[in-house]
Amino acid sequence: GSQTRVEAVVLTGNQAISRAALDSVMAVGVGARLTQRRIESDLEALIRLYEDRGYPYCALYPEVLFAPESNSGRLALSIEEGPFVRIDTVRFTGNRVTQPAVLLREMRLVPGTPYHQRRVDRALHRLRRLPFLLDVQEGQLVREDGRTALVVAVRESHSTRFEGGVGYAPGTGGAGQSVTGMFALTFDNFLGTGRQGHVSWARQGPAASDLDLRYREPWLLGVPVAVGGQLAVHQGPGYAENRLGVDAAYSISPALDGHAGLLWGQVRPDSSGFGRFLKSRSWTVSGGFRFDTRDNRWNPRAGQMIEARVSWGRVTRAGERRVRKGYRVDLRHFLLLTRRSSLALALHGTGVVEDGGVPEEAQIRLGGSTSIRGYREEAFLTTQAVWANLEWRFRSGDRSRVFLFVDLGSVRDSGSRLFPVGYGAGLRAASRMGTVGLDYGLGRSDRPGQGKVHVQMVSTF
Repeated sequence: GSQTRVEAVVLTGNQAISRAALDSVMAVGVGARLTQRRIESDLEALIRLYEDRGYPYCALYPEVLFAPESNSGRLALSIEEGPFVRIDTVRFTGNRVTQPAVLLREMRLVPGTPYHQRRVDRALHRLRRLPFLLDVQEGQLVREDGRTALVVAVRESHSTRFEGGVGYAPGTGGAGQSVTGMFALTFDNFLGTGRQGHVSWARQGPAASDLDLRYREPWLLGVPVAVGGQLAVHQGPGYAENRLGVDAAYSISPALDGHAGLLWGQVRPDSSGFGRFLKSRSWTVSGGFRFDTRDNRWNPRAGQMIEARVSWGRVTRAGERRVRKGYRVDLRHFLLLTRRSSLALALHGTGVVEDGGVPEEAQIRLGGSTSIRGYREEAFLTTQAVWANLEWRFRSGDRSRVFLFVDLGSVRDSGSRLFPVGYGAGLRAASRMGTVGLDYGLGRSDRPGQGKVHVQMVSTF
């Protein structure tokens, strides 16, 4: 037969919102095709409109009346707007450590303002991004003593983490073996205030190690600007490097942050590095952004994260001043395949340029458990690199998974171009003692006995 068309749309009961405003969000109009999908979509749009105007209890009662012996129908919609609601207060449940004022500050909801569903959704999304919250439930409206409270149930994570990792890289012909390691202590929510601190020490090989100290203040003078400081010391073969920096980050939206930083650095050669390294000082300014829509911070299955950073600095070496520029881009995408399995795809690009050439101590170090797996830590020294990580993941718990991975790279090394390929398997297993990580990776030409093993233990308290 013929398609059924809309003969008329009749709305009754609307007093707070005009008919013109209601029509502006509806797709079903006179002459349009009358389909169930369009009607359901319009009902959702109308409910959302009322919720954003302060009427969260609005109810809609639709009825479709068909004219006899006709290919037309009439949509009659009765509206019960319900009371106008203001959020007089916000109350939290489940927070044993975090101060309520800290959670309310992160939500950016001002008590006493009219209810607005989109603002509430954005506020809850901001809470879900906090590193010290495991779960945030949808808010519930509760009437208490003539006042309306938005009650939000949260579940906190342990805000202090101790992380330790040990790696082993076998040698060739009984020589060249090395043990690597990393130990870190992180505070994500110091005394329930949202302040963060980090101390870490890492060893990349027999003559390379790092010490890193960081602190971050989440809000500065009541403004949502996070300010942090860093002190880092790197010992490499033939030289030592000190770095001192400050940075600031501003939350533009629940999913987007912008950041800027200033870094001072100094390189000093040791007794084995004279003639190979020169003493130098540098000042660097940087800026970038981070866009994060992952569904889970700890074990994501869907969403994406995009990070980009550029830097510009001046370097003084042997009485000469030079300009150094750098960049880094990281794209991560998570695709849900089944209820428990997903694909994790990451694409990275980084580079550094300097007038007259980039010295060894300023070049980018790649390889190992955090970049191209299956190769030694800092196996590649480069000024330009692109690499990708592909993982098939099977989720066995909130923070547990097993995975297979393939890493592909294109690295410029000493004027030539290398194409490393790594592959292997790993797991992350959560237990009462913490989260255990195990990675086993092979390089392009490695035999099974030459695989690189990385063991990690994260304990929270």
